[in-house]
Amino acid sequence: ADVSRGGFQAELPQVFLPGSKVHGFFLVGETEVAFRGTVAWAEAGNPQLSIFSRIGVAFDSVPPQLEAVLAKHDGRPKKLKPRGKK
Repeated sequence: ADVSRGGFQAELPQVFLPGSKVHGFFLVGETEVAFRGTVAWAEAGNPQLSIFSRIGVAFDSVPPQLEAVLAKHDGRPKKLKPRGKK
């Protein structure tokens, strides 16, 4: 899954319609993050080809456990790509 303060994208066997209210939890390392949110977009998969559906969920509010994990990463120095030589 791809996670930010705004929400997350996940691949699932089932698809949810945009506008659906969802809740649950996911793991960030060893930290369990409970969430409530709304499906912002969805792409249906194909079970016959073993392709999962993808959904984007917007958080109703940033989960406190996620804020704590992301705050640790905010303080890390950013890795910059080296500039091309001129």
